[in-house]
Amino acid sequence: MLWAVNGWSQPSLPFALLAVPLVALLPCARAPDGLARAVSRSRRDVRTVVLGAALAVLPGTALRDRRPAQSLAVGLAASGVTLAAVATAASAGVAPGGRPRQDVLALTLALGALLAAAGAWSRRGSAQSAVPAYVLAGLAPLPVHDSFVPSLFGPFAWLGKAWTADGPGTARGLLSPGEAWTARPVLMPVLALAALAAVLAATAHQGRWAGAGVVRVAGPVALAPLPLAADLPYWAALAFLVGLTAGLALWAALSRTTAGATALWTAALAASWSLADRTATLSVLAALALAGLACAVRGGDSRVSSVASAVTALAVGAEGAAVALAGDLPARSAAFVVLGVAVLIVRAAALPLDRPHAAHALRLAGAALWAVSVAMASGDPLRAALVLAAGGLTAVLAAGRLRGAARDLALGCGWTAAAVALVPPLALLAAVMADVCHWPAHPWSGGYGTVRDTLPAVPDVLLVPATAAAGALGAATATASARLLLGPAAAHRAATITVPPALLCVLAVADPPYAAALGVAFALAVALAVQAAAAPRGTDTVSGAAALAVASTAVAWSLTARLPTLAVVAGTCAVAAGCALAARRTAVRAAAAATAILAAGGLTAAACLAAGWTPQTAAFPVLASSVPAAVLAARLARRAQPDGTTVAVEALAVEAAGYAVTACGVGLAFADLAYASAALTGAGALALAVAARADRRRAAWAGAAALHLALWIRLGLSGVDAPEAYTLPVTVIGVAAGHRLLRRRGGAFSSWPLYGPALALTLLPSLAVAWTDPGLVRPLLLASAAFAVTLAGALGRLQAPLLIGGGVLVLNAAHELFPALADLVGDGPRWLPIAVTGAALLFAGATYEHRLRDLRRLRASLTAMR
Repeated sequence: MLWAVNGWSQPSLPFALLAVPLVALLPCARAPDGLARAVSRSRRDVRTVVLGAALAVLPGTALRDRRPAQSLAVGLAASGVTLAAVATAASAGVAPGGRPRQDVLALTLALGALLAAAGAWSRRGSAQSAVPAYVLAGLAPLPVHDSFVPSLFGPFAWLGKAWTADGPGTARGLLSPGEAWTARPVLMPVLALAALAAVLAATAHQGRWAGAGVVRVAGPVALAPLPLAADLPYWAALAFLVGLTAGLALWAALSRTTAGATALWTAALAASWSLADRTATLSVLAALALAGLACAVRGGDSRVSSVASAVTALAVGAEGAAVALAGDLPARSAAFVVLGVAVLIVRAAALPLDRPHAAHALRLAGAALWAVSVAMASGDPLRAALVLAAGGLTAVLAAGRLRGAARDLALGCGWTAAAVALVPPLALLAAVMADVCHWPAHPWSGGYGTVRDTLPAVPDVLLVPATAAAGALGAATATASARLLLGPAAAHRAATITVPPALLCVLAVADPPYAAALGVAFALAVALAVQAAAAPRGTDTVSGAAALAVASTAVAWSLTARLPTLAVVAGTCAVAAGCALAARRTAVRAAAAATAILAAGGLTAAACLAAGWTPQTAAFPVLASSVPAAVLAARLARRAQPDGTTVAVEALAVEAAGYAVTACGVGLAFADLAYASAALTGAGALALAVAARADRRRAAWAGAAALHLALWIRLGLSGVDAPEAYTLPVTVIGVAAGHRLLRRRGGAFSSWPLYGPALALTLLPSLAVAWTDPGLVRPLLLASAAFAVTLAGALGRLQAPLLIGGGVLVLNAAHELFPALADLVGDGPRWLPIAVTGAALLFAGATYEHRLRDLRRLRASLTAMR
């Protein structure tokens, strides 16, 4: 009221009101216990006078102890006056623009918070007394938020517009792109008073450790706007923030406190602000990396050291990316720099430094940098695949030093990345194999250029080194995973499976001369074959299968010209033969022997065709090359022991390969039917020779079939159209085989499956031809044969010959007699057919019972037959 009556300045009224609670709190202030103990211990000198005067000014101990109710009332009244001062400041005079005086209100809130904190000291340990100080300290910066908030978050705007500033300037000018900073003279005093109030209140509430914690948070927040408030040069502002970050980090490392969290925020603020200039970015990131390294070294194996290690790794990765981008490299190329840093960081985590927490932090930082590199390379699928493949391999290698869920997570990430990265290499491999499979259908139609000349269908878009590198890294990832999970033997098998496809991709991308690429592929096949021959059990099977696959690919690829075909096929035959002699396991020896037989047949065919022979002419040398296989199989079978099948397996493989060569030779001969007949004759003779073995009697059927097919072809070429010439040999063979089986098995079989198909094969076609033959020779011969068959069936009590022969005989006779009967009926009286029919019916009716008994006896006789 006095202030209003005198007409004094209204903006100063809140400060006058704050003097009232200041005076009211003095009697209630509690003197520190340490001050009283210092007076009692001091001597009678100047020191005693000073300490006594302090105790006289702070008499609140007696008032608080003797009259606690009055002390509480005075504190509440002081709080009320403080709130009145704040309300007065909020409704004080209006500045131009219609806004309240934010400076007065902010300063009032800060002073009120300080007075509330001082009041909390009179009731130390009470949470209710500290709450007003906390609230007022938190509200104090809000009136000046237009300068406080931009100083804390304005620099982050450079993240979207990096390196676009015109040049170095002041801190205010480069706060953020396109945004000016509002100058507030009271900003720093308000922040300082609010921070001091918060520290005092926390100390009064929870003690010194709480006050120190508030200092670590409120201090940097209050100091961060200093470069803007003082309008320091841009470089000085960055130096201030970097120094503040380094100080907080070292404090956290030495004291093991939470100051590192605030240091992270100031580091992010400095890094974001540095994006206004390239040189500033490089300098700040380097300084942050050094500060983080010092903190990691001094922090031991603590959480502070772990966080510092991660920050250092991230700063180094960002520094590498910044250097690459500053050198005008595109982002997709700078991604490899970040990837290299990530790999080095993850490998550094594997060093034996006895700091597990720091190692985990480095691995997490490496994973983050890997993700950043993938994002930077996402514009180019092939580069992204290479980045994913490298990261996947790194993750799998890092999983070897992890345990539990962390190991499973690392393996899952590595496998997923490798699977995604293998899409382009697999597309390239599919294109390569498609071209390789093209040459067997078009042999010797290429040249001796480069690999790309012999693989014209490979898309040009895939012919980049990143594709081959991604495939190689994928193979390495599979090998490392197998070694980690299943051991060295599994890793060896995985490498055997994955290296050949990766090598094919490398050959397709490198585009070497055709001869060199073919030599490398064949050398790989030889190496795998030697490995299969010498490897222990479990690995030799995989090596042998890989050797067969690579050798087949090399042979198919060699079909572009004559000389490479002869060289590769001959080499394959020699290597397979050597492997068959030197291999340890039976399966490998058998597969190698079969491969040698097939390669020998292929070499024979290739040599004949290269010499200018026609395919039908080359068929006979190929057939001849299968004869040694049959002889070798017979010798191996004779060496087999009754209680073992080791050699029998090899004999079976050699025999099967010989059959395949024989089939190929016969197939070549079908270019000319005359040659095909001769080739089938040779194949049939070879089959009959094989049937001489006691365990291969069934080969006689194949030989007979081949000879019969040769006979059919020869008869067709000779113009023979009588069906008996084609069917009679089969009938004879079938009847003979059925008769033999019937004699050996007795009554176990019916005559229908033994004789029926063979007899029908000849008699029925002959009957069909006889019906259209105008002569009498064929019907008479057919009748004689049918009568003989019927008689044989009756004598041997066999249903099939009796019924088939009798049926053919009746049908043939009816066909031949029908014209004569028709003429007789046509020339005679018309009543004659009726009379004959009536007489037949009268005879049947008169002898019905006798005829019925005859039919029953006939049925019983037929049923009793076989």
